[in-house]
Amino acid sequence: MQNYAEEQMSNRLKYEKSPYLLQHADNPVDWYPWSRDAFEKAKTENKPIFLSIGYSTCHWCHVMAHESFEDSEVADILNRSFVSVKVDREERPDIDSVYMAVCQAVTGSGGWPLTIIMTPEQKPFFAATYLLKNGRFGQAGLTELLVYVSKLWADETEKKKLLESAERITEAVAGIKNSNRKNSHSADIFSTENFDPHSGQVRGRHLHDKQPQFEPLRFSENSFNNELLEKAYMSFASRFDKKYGGFGSAPKFPAPHNLIFLMNYSIYENKTEACRMALATLDAMADGGICDQIGGGFSRYSTDEKWLAPHFEKMLYDNALLLSAYIKAYQLTQNERYADI
Repeated sequence: MQNYAEEQMSNRLKYEKSPYLLQHADNPVDWYPWSRDAFEKAKTENKPIFLSIGYSTCHWCHVMAHESFEDSEVADILNRSFVSVKVDREERPDIDSVYMAVCQAVTGSGGWPLTIIMTPEQKPFFAATYLLKNGRFGQAGLTELLVYVSKLWADETEKKKLLESAERITEAVAGIKNSNRKNSHSADIFSTENFDPHSGQVRGRHLHDKQPQFEPLRFSENSFNNELLEKAYMSFASRFDKKYGGFGSAPKFPAPHNLIFLMNYSIYENKTEACRMALATLDAMADGGICDQIGGGFSRYSTDEKWLAPHFEKMLYDNALLLSAYIKAYQLTQNERYADI
């Protein structure tokens, strides 16, 4: 193996197999993969860990990489005051799941790139998603955040507060995840039973392990009641955009599973309004910029309420579900337009 110290124009990610990690191999940021080496370095040098999680086809991951991780100023701060770790969520969904739960608990939302700052013991005290390099409109950017956190970490009193915050967040998220463990086969990183803090590995669960076998779901006649279905319908009705279709304001996501529910509910309860909301949304999307009028398929979401300005990223799972939704619309209406989408 070549001497890493002699390769100043690349980092440790060049030895990884993940396409996403390899995309960052030439960053000036001294990235580590999720590994014992990273955690030992953080402990030895008494530095917090900057964790960035994303995937290779994520638009905003690429934007943040270009704005910040390819920038020498940001790299200098990270290399001087942090140990930086990159994770591919498609390679390590177990790690992504835990820290996404942290982000959702702390901020009320989630997404990628996922940005976490944590202790050398992998206990988080800050969570966010995409961050601009520099602050704007009163909101701090990544540069300001890193400088601020590094100053807090250097002050023993403030550092103690960060560590206490990390403990509280870890305990809270571990409690939430442990309450769901009976219904999940996934490993819990914050569980002392499953996580080895020294190696950074989830015990008993590796990327190439045989996947657990799941029993098929069985529903009783009382699994769904009319009251629950009615509540779901009323929730959609209260948020329906009568002018442009869809639900709520921008950004608007297709959410085809919701449209399929509304069409099924219209049959189950003879609610024509439920079907009308679904069809109006399907029509608006088909006519809008979210639909690729040349190449076909739908973008992940619309950045405006009119479905005109797409977020240029097509996901297979979205389009597979949208195919089901348009087929359902054709079955209900026999309108050839839905069959042609």
